[in-house]
Amino acid sequence: MKENNVENLFSTIAKLDETVLYAPSEASAQLKLRWVNANMVEMRLPSGKTFVTDPFYTDGGGISFQLPLKISIDDFDACDYIFLNHAHPDHYLNIKEFVDKFHPLVFVDSMYAGELSRTMGIELAYIFPVEVGHTYYFPEFRLDTYHGRHNALTGIGFGNYAYTEKLFGVKGTEPLDQYGSLFNTNFMLTLPNGYKIGFAAGIDNLNQAEAWRNSQPNLLLHQRMVYTTPEDYAQEVISLGGQLVLPIHHETAFAFNADMQKFTEEVNGLLAARSAACRMFNPKRMKWYTVQTGICEDVEEQ
Repeated sequence: MKENNVENLFSTIAKLDETVLYAPSEASAQLKLRWVNANMVEMRLPSGKTFVTDPFYTDGGGISFQLPLKISIDDFDACDYIFLNHAHPDHYLNIKEFVDKFHPLVFVDSMYAGELSRTMGIELAYIFPVEVGHTYYFPEFRLDTYHGRHNALTGIGFGNYAYTEKLFGVKGTEPLDQYGSLFNTNFMLTLPNGYKIGFAAGIDNLNQAEAWRNSQPNLLLHQRMVYTTPEDYAQEVISLGGQLVLPIHHETAFAFNADMQKFTEEVNGLLAARSAACRMFNPKRMKWYTVQTGICEDVEEQ
């Protein structure tokens, strides 16, 4: 008798389960972002604050610096923080426009903070000098800084740093430009909910991966060099970590007719073959995207 009651109970539960509505998916937004140009990424954090990296969108000489569309400061509505990876014109050239319009806090290596102020005419009150290997706390995030290394710029040499004037018509930047190859600062932003955004530019992936060994990013912004193969990039992504990877400074590949979508698909194929729990996404210039953490039904297992 008891066995029949148990069977009836299970049968009733099974029938009820078939009638209960279940959502097939759900997601929580972590941040919004868009890739602008070179290392420049604009991020809208959950707090509503805007974080910009390496502001640069000036058209210039040389095919690598020719934009497919005109971009100006009018295309931006807010900027609360700026992070400068290093002091080359394709990273800092539009910083003064942002400071004048939005009065953000500018994170820059302390060794050339003064030179940035003098060269670009930025008041020191807006500059927050940082040291590599340090942690800084703000209401919207925790900022951790790391030492990086620029790729060798052969042919520029000590006496040829006037290339900013040659390419963009801007004079008097030579002292600042010389810091560009010397200091290359990466960072990790940790949001209040623990979500981590890692920024890794330059060529020192070995030391950066070691620094992140016990705390890898959820979202990785990682430079794609012109000469980097899909195999190399996939391995860099695996070593650096991150569930989602967006390329930066990959516009230089456009000048050589590189197909970034094909590159991305090849990288993802390699990541899948190596059972890596991360994927690369190829963003369209100036298009906003929502980065989210989600769950959905597994169709393959149904």
